[in-house]
Amino acid sequence: MNRLGSLSGLLARTARSCSRRWASGSLGLPAEFAAAGVVGQEVAVQVRSLHTSLTTCQSAPAEAKPSALSAEPARKYRPLADKELWHEAWMYEDKFGTEEDPIVVPSLEPERIIGVTDPEDETLVVWGVLKENEPPRQFVENGEFYVLKLVDYVKKVGDVVEEIEAGADKAKLAK
Repeated sequence: MNRLGSLSGLLARTARSCSRRWASGSLGLPAEFAAAGVVGQEVAVQVRSLHTSLTTCQSAPAEAKPSALSAEPARKYRPLADKELWHEAWMYEDKFGTEEDPIVVPSLEPERIIGVTDPEDETLVVWGVLKENEPPRQFVENGEFYVLKLVDYVKKVGDVVEEIEAGADKAKLAK
């Protein structure tokens, strides 16, 4: 059966379901609609003069909430508008990792694989393994330095909203 045929079948079943519900009075419609439902073919005429969509049959239309219609997110979350709340927070630390002050990568295990983009060609990703107790490591020439730190829990962006809003100088995200 092609898509058009299956769609028309779905619409026909929906119309029949709506007809039965209106006729039985189970939708809480005025009594004149329920009475008209027992006339037979007249039901189809009455039903087709009304809307026969699934939402009409099964529930009331959704009410719009003013907060859902706002064009921009609340001020508190505006800095995170382009970030995923489940991403690891250390990725958004606002600093360049140097050999003296590397980017601290938290890990639940004694070693971790990370991917680093090439500063000259952002389409190129270099993968490498960081190990606990190793000196800071640079994966790409002219790139950042990274060091692994063993932790009990790796913070996500959603865990540190206030710290990110406070600014890079106050946010120690890899603690």
